[in-house]
Amino acid sequence: MKGKHYYHYRAIDSNRNTLDMWLRNHRDIVSTKAFMKRIIRVYGQPSSIVTDNYASSLKVIKELKAKRILD
Repeated sequence: MKGKHYYHYRAIDSNRNTLDMWLRNHRDIVSTKAFMKRIIRVYGQPSSIVTDNYASSLKVIKELKAKRILD
């Protein structure tokens, strides 16, 4: 947007409706964790998670599972 590059985080439901999305300047663990924790808090446990296998996404999922925030 306006010549700047942003990273797009998006949560969708089983009917492909967008539940929430964020645009961020950085694609890192802090952004990923904040987005995932907010989605879980607002919508509950997801039935599945689909990622592009980016390292920060995988690390956050593993960490949230270890802390029992994510099933």
